[in-house]
Amino acid sequence: MTDKRLTLRLTEYWNSLRGDALLPEWERFDNSEFADIWQQCCDWRVDTGEGNTVVFTYDHVGESVKEKVSKDLTGKKFTTSSRILPGAPVTKNIVGAILAEQLFTNDFKGFPAASIVKRIDRVLNNLVPVMDEGRFENDAHKTVRYRSCMLPFGDASGKVQRLVLGLSWKAF
Repeated sequence: MTDKRLTLRLTEYWNSLRGDALLPEWERFDNSEFADIWQQCCDWRVDTGEGNTVVFTYDHVGESVKEKVSKDLTGKKFTTSSRILPGAPVTKNIVGAILAEQLFTNDFKGFPAASIVKRIDRVLNNLVPVMDEGRFENDAHKTVRYRSCMLPFGDASGKVQRLVLGLSWKAF
């Protein structure tokens, strides 16, 4: 991998693991391939909960993310209240709306991950990475530029088991 841009490196890695499969298998994932940027990433485990709800659990929260949100979210769970399974068609971004409300109100307020997590349904339904970039003004009246990507990992059947969120940002 020659590009230094976090989003491109992660997406290139995802594609190399996937090959001709629907999804890259989580068992093949090796964060040592990009250890220099892993501190800017989060990894969510995706499970089916009671009543077919979707449960997202932070299994990894990089040090840079912990510092930015001023807390360690490792082990924290988010559960959708709808009966939506990963990979099932969703008509109104229900999962994304629920997660956005839970995540950004409590944990990621004013953080560059805000807009990409709202698109989590696209990742779960289409089984493809999603990238986002933009800018916003933070509480200190500085312009924050960011890039982010969310990548699904799963099994041979196409069931999403994990999501990796990569974030890069800089305030000017």
